[in-house]
Amino acid sequence: MMIYSLILRQKFVTIQNSLGEVIFLQKVNSESFEVDLSTQSKGLYFIAIETIEGVIVDKVMVF
Repeated sequence: MMIYSLILRQKFVTIQNSLGEVIFLQKVNSESFEVDLSTQSKGLYFIAIETIEGVIVDKVMVF
């Protein structure tokens, strides 16, 4: 489980697997949010959080 906290209220969150397939896409209006990846296959995932300030990209490993 991942928890991100950002001050900006409106965000678009995208998670892609290592093949570039989008597995999660959602508009988030709260300061924090959780994404449960426990049902996904093991491997590397990329999370992109887009705000009016820019884009934050992070890597996440699911074991």
